Order: sequence, then C-alpha cells, then structure tokens
Amino acid sequence: MKKFATLLLSGLAVASLAACGATGGSSDSEQTVRVGVVGEQLDQWEHVRDTLAEEGITLEIVRFTDWVAPNTALVEGDLDINAFQSINFLDNYNATNGQNLVPIGNTMIMYFGIYSDTLDSLDNVPVGATVALPEDVANFARGLLLLEAAGFIELAPDSGWLPTAEDIVANPLELELVSVQAQMLPRTMPDVTLTLMNASVANDAGINPHEEALLLEELDVNSPFINAIVARPEDADSELLRTVVEHFQTDEVADIIARITNNAAFAVWDN
Repeated sequence: MKKFATLLLSGLAVASLAACGATGGSSDSEQTVRVGVVGEQLDQWEHVRDTLAEEGITLEIVRFTDWVAPNTALVEGDLDINAFQSINFLDNYNATNGQNLVPIGNTMIMYFGIYSDTLDSLDNVPVGATVALPEDVANFARGLLLLEAAGFIELAPDSGWLPTAEDIVANPLELELVSVQAQMLPRTMPDVTLTLMNASVANDAGINPHEEALLLEELDVNSPFINAIVARPEDADSELLRTVVEHFQTDEVADIIARITNNAAFAVWDN
C-alpha cells in the first residue's frame, strides 16, 4: 500500500536583483554578466569572477535561497545565466512552464543520498517509516530512483527518469513519503526516519555526505543529473556567455568544487 503525504514548507526567496534587466546575454558589447546561484558555497563562482575581471568582464553573483526564483529571474531578464539545476530539473521546468531555457555548459554532478538522525543503517528501517524527499518533480523522482536502488520500493518499468509516487508498484515497508522544500530538508531530519537530499543541501547544513550518508547513489556522467549553466535560447551563442563557461570549465574550478563539497561533487565538462 502506498502512502504519500505532502508537507507544505515554503521559504522566502532572498535575492538582490538590480532593478533593470540583464546586460550580458542580449548584447556582447556589454561586459557585465549576472549569474543566479543557490546555496552558501560560492567559491567556484568567486574564482570565475576574479579571472573574468582580468579580461574586463564583470560577473555579478546573485544568490537565491530556493530552486524556483532563479529560472523566473532568467526568463524575465533579471539574470543572464543561472547555475544551480540539473538537466532533468531544467527539462521539467521548461515543460511545466512553457519555456525553452537552454544549457550552455556543464558544471558538475552531485551525489544524492539517504540520511537519518535516528538510524545507523538502512537494515533497520521500520515498517511505516516516514521518508522526506525534495518537493520539486525532478529531485523527488531522483529520490524515488534511489529508494528503488536501495530495495525499498519498486517502480513501474516504464517510469523513466521522472517517476512519480503513482509509479510505485511495490512498497513492502509501507513507507510514508513526504515532500519538502529542498533547502528545508535538513531541518526535517529529527522528525522523520529518512531524509533524501542533494549533496549541496547537505553541505550547506554542515552535513558531510561521505561521512554521514547511509547510502549515496552511484553517479553516471551520462545521466540527466548533471548540473548546467543555463541561458535564454536567444543568448545561447553569445560569445560573452561562452567566455564565462570557458572560465568555469577549468582545472582550478574542478579542484574548488571537490574541496567545497567534501568530494561529494565532481566537475563534468562538456567533453
């Protein structure tokens, strides 16, 4: 028997956006680019900002606290690019919102894991355990795939990369699935049996994925879970934005990514 509950936890998106529209993507004559990011660990983008400055390009880093506002800001022209989402997250956003934002360069892939404040092993998960997953469609699906890989549920064979709760065909432990706003997941850990979250969320909460996760997914660089730098389609061939991508896709940035994520993410460039 499947149990599915939705926990509505909403946070206030905090972003300091300039009043006017973006200046980078639509005209290569302008030398300012606004990038929207999510999370606390921005060392990689600060490094890119410094290297771009040497070429006379100003990179403005705009931080958000949720995974909805950065795409809205990009569509509305308040950003030139954003860098926070996986390819499957972007695909779902475009399909749901009638948009066609495009990836212009890969950044990294991050481990997705299962965590618990009350259990030391997944062997001890009780019947009726409460499991918290990200509420967005793409990462909820990623959580379901990890639960299936761990042997807790079975999904319909044709559910693909974006399964939903309706695709669960077996749930022998009668797990109760609770969807939570992604950045709030660490706060739910005392109140649920298992919490599934991305390494970036865990790291921001001071949780070391390699030391504290009960299970980390096996990463596949051919999966749709790779994160990307995303732009509006009309700006996809902008030389200025391509320059930003080139400054991101360097060995120095790869080393920074490994360091700030405790090796819970690794760089995946376009090749």
